[in-house]
Amino acid sequence: MLRRVIIIVLLLAAGWGGYRCFLRWQERRLVSQARKFLSAKDYRSAVLSARQALQMDSGNVDACRVMAELAGMACSPDGVYWLQRIAELGGGLRDQLAWCAASLRFGDLPSAEKALSSVKGADRQTVVFHQLAAAVQMASGQLALAERHFEVAARLNPANFQHQLNLADVRLRMNKPDLAARAREVLSRLVERTESRDAAMRILLADAMTTKNMDKAVLLARDLLKNDKAEWRDRLACLKALHEGRDAAFAATLRKIQTEATGREGDAFELAVWMNRAGLSAQTVAWLAGWPPAKAGRPPLVAALAEAHVLCRNWKALRLLTETGEWGGMDFYRQAFSSRARYEEGDRAGAQVQWRAAVAAAIKTPGAAMMLARAAGNWGWKTEMEDLLWQVAEGPSGQKWALQALYRQYQAECNTGGLYRVLTRILEIDPEDGVARNNHTLLSLLTKVRTGSAFLSAEKLYRSQPDNPAFVSTYAFALHERGQTDEALKVMGALKEEQLRAPAVALYQGVLLAAKGRMAEAEKYLALAAKGLLLPEEKVLLTQAGKRP
Repeated sequence: MLRRVIIIVLLLAAGWGGYRCFLRWQERRLVSQARKFLSAKDYRSAVLSARQALQMDSGNVDACRVMAELAGMACSPDGVYWLQRIAELGGGLRDQLAWCAASLRFGDLPSAEKALSSVKGADRQTVVFHQLAAAVQMASGQLALAERHFEVAARLNPANFQHQLNLADVRLRMNKPDLAARAREVLSRLVERTESRDAAMRILLADAMTTKNMDKAVLLARDLLKNDKAEWRDRLACLKALHEGRDAAFAATLRKIQTEATGREGDAFELAVWMNRAGLSAQTVAWLAGWPPAKAGRPPLVAALAEAHVLCRNWKALRLLTETGEWGGMDFYRQAFSSRARYEEGDRAGAQVQWRAAVAAAIKTPGAAMMLARAAGNWGWKTEMEDLLWQVAEGPSGQKWALQALYRQYQAECNTGGLYRVLTRILEIDPEDGVARNNHTLLSLLTKVRTGSAFLSAEKLYRSQPDNPAFVSTYAFALHERGQTDEALKVMGALKEEQLRAPAVALYQGVLLAAKGRMAEAEKYLALAAKGLLLPEEKVLLTQAGKRP
């Protein structure tokens, strides 16, 4: 009897092992098929094969790579998700940096920061890491940090002129005349070298545009356009300079660049997006009307064409495009544009159905949800945008960018309740976020909500960073609310004058001084505070402090 049981168990084990081998073989076959379809430009079949492989094993890296490549070809934000998946499944430095670069391309700064943080050890000392880290810092407005990364990259590889260009570029943006002058000197030397000429001129052109020196910008653009081998991004920058400089050569240059882009869908998409932003959406529609529907009606061009129809208010044409175009992985965008067209045509019920479908499809991928939120914001659909952002913010992943967007919106609106809700959610996700904790504490004090725990929180934050002006002013205000204004002034006294003059800090210094009857000193800080963006509760504090005898 025992022998029969053992034989049965062995047979079952062999059968299970054989089944697993079959599954692995099936996965490899599906990925191989996906690759063949990709090479043959049969993208629909490539997607189906790769998805079937992922249904069998969601951790199949090769299938994820196929999906990432397909998303890249379609200029779809889904690529960020797939590159992140590859990196998290054990990809190396190259995959981590590819994830970071894609995140930056689609404006997903939180994802880019997360990608950089996934790089560990010696990989953080590589040139390419410092280059991307600098790009992330530039995107977040931290130019001084970006400069440091570019300096390290230049030190690690001094023979590469690109690092000198990057360093000059960031220094021109730092609003420091001495650094800008040094940067222009470096660029003038690099213009004289054949291998760095175009890149140096590109940066000088951007500098001229930023400083509104349009005469110089037009001259640089004309010179750069003489090089038929100039990069595509350079030609677009030159086109922008000619347009903003109202140069007579703009129309002919635009036609020439449109001809160059014909048949190159990625380049054509970039050009169409720029034309839409430059107020040339009618020309975008006319230009893409000459393209075969099989190209203009599929990603990425279909998205630019749809936006052009929106800007031109061509609602019938937009609805037709959403019904006939092949949107592929951007189907959520098709549904969003369909919603807009139906709304404008008076079909409000149909518009709601399409918008809900778009949200349901986009919510699964942070990049797609971000694109959808931006579209809603651009259209003035504030309620729809806010609801979408909160769905992401309260979901299991991708919350950070949505919370940042909501915070910016509520901050611009001086919406205390909205800010408090956002900060509460941030702390649910990351209780150790000191900045969010301090802001949440300050709002609790301002609105008189849970002031006891708010005081303890303010004190703890202050003890952890007694030289942080934001933490100091919050703790000082907490002390003042407890009637300990003298102690609060002592705490504020540790700050430097330049720190006290920041509007967000100046308000509380002014309030404290006014409370002690030192109005001559208080007025200076209250005047500085009045120049800042104040919440309604802070405006009440300002008004009350100004009325003290």
